[in-house]
Amino acid sequence: MRTRWWRRPSDDRGSLPMAILLITIGMGLSALLATTVNSQIAATRSTIHSSEALDAAQSGLDSALGRIRLATAANGTGDFRKLPCGPFSGTVNGGTDQTYSVGVYYLATEPPAGDVTWAQANKLPCTSTYLAAGSPVYVLLSSTGKALNSGSPRTVTATYTLHSKTRENIAGGLIHLYGPHNPDLCFAAPGTRPVAGDPVTMQVCDSTSDAQLFAYESSLNLVLVSSRADGTTGMCLDAAPVNLEQVVFKACSATPIARQQWSLNDRANFEGTTNGTDLNAQCFHLATPGTVGSTIVLHAEASDPAGVSQYDRACYSDYTDSRSFAPDAAAGTGRAGPGTNQLVNFQQFGRCLDVAGDNVAAGFLVIWPCKQKPSGAIQWNQVWHLPDIATGATSATGRIWLHNDRDNQDYCLTSPGSTAARQYVSVQLCPATIGASMTWTRYAATGVFGTAYRIESAFQAPAGTTWCLTGTDSTDFWAGHGDVSKAVMAPCSGSTLQKWNASPMVLQSAMTNVSEK
Repeated sequence: MRTRWWRRPSDDRGSLPMAILLITIGMGLSALLATTVNSQIAATRSTIHSSEALDAAQSGLDSALGRIRLATAANGTGDFRKLPCGPFSGTVNGGTDQTYSVGVYYLATEPPAGDVTWAQANKLPCTSTYLAAGSPVYVLLSSTGKALNSGSPRTVTATYTLHSKTRENIAGGLIHLYGPHNPDLCFAAPGTRPVAGDPVTMQVCDSTSDAQLFAYESSLNLVLVSSRADGTTGMCLDAAPVNLEQVVFKACSATPIARQQWSLNDRANFEGTTNGTDLNAQCFHLATPGTVGSTIVLHAEASDPAGVSQYDRACYSDYTDSRSFAPDAAAGTGRAGPGTNQLVNFQQFGRCLDVAGDNVAAGFLVIWPCKQKPSGAIQWNQVWHLPDIATGATSATGRIWLHNDRDNQDYCLTSPGSTAARQYVSVQLCPATIGASMTWTRYAATGVFGTAYRIESAFQAPAGTTWCLTGTDSTDFWAGHGDVSKAVMAPCSGSTLQKWNASPMVLQSAMTNVSEK
């Protein structure tokens, strides 16, 4: 007989323990994952709240800065009596409950970076009478921001340099002996805080030396920037209008005086004034031309310049290493700007749009050191007439022109209709009706950095685009004149090289030592 083997039916007796094991593992992993996710959510939420708190603190700085900048007189100059005392507080966003609170501390001397305790101990009383008399130079702002009542606060501190009619925001730059020299020589003080009577000398140029950084101010003072670190008026170059008088440092007068006013004239000479209005034909001269350590004296124009050597002439004539100078752009504009009908380039601050060599047929314009006169009535080749911007508007369109005193003709700024290399902006005789190449749109403060203070042309620009008046770089400077740019067209951008007559207080913040904690 054949024996039959029966298979036992399959069952789930081994699956249940496995299922329990898997469930247990899954629950453990879920708990672990939940902890990790919750931790990450909490960290993300904390990061977001911290970032929002920082945004709120920065908004507080902006708000306080806006209030300070509104402290102006009717003519637009700073008015210490109107400075706000603070503290200020406000809400940024109701949805995120972002708030800020800003402490304001007015100071006579520059505070240590971010040191609120020091600022509290040294702050000036905040009353209109005291602020007007004490003339604070700095203000330390401490802004604390929060997001949600339970969020951690963030604090941002910053030092703001106050700007007024008598104290300008100029970083300072070198003042070179004009032209290529070996070594390159610049104005220098014996130290960062010269005393009255110290002579200014010519030393090897050093842009890192505070003893060589001068500000050329609208008062036509030449002041050593470092000498104002103690909150005083600083030390200015000074000389009586006497032939061979030595140029020395003396305390800057609170109001302009003639013996401290120096105009960079049509031939790169620093020329003096006797009455504060007219030039007096007395100019800076190196006692030993082109020599390290040379002092500077005044030379008065001889009655017969033709009989005087080139080196000994007081002013004008050819450029020499005895009397010709070139301030860095960072030294400032002097008196140049809208009030004198000059077009100051913002990136090359201290340089103005200029008819090269007074020659309207040169075929190009240059960005030349801004010319000066105590009266403000400078030579015609930097005097530009622009379309007027109506009250409440930010731009105006029309011709930009100047009057040539040599031939008594008006010349209009003309676009080449190209951004190609060696295609230069020029001046052409103004016709009865101007065409597209002579039509420009000038902008004032627009509220947007990229579009503010530009001079635009749509002539032959691609549809929907505009080109902006700008300067060339080092690959195309005016031959034989150092780092002097030529005027060209370029696609409009946010470049400061495309901004003209821009206020440094609008585009270049006077805020320093910004820190966060």
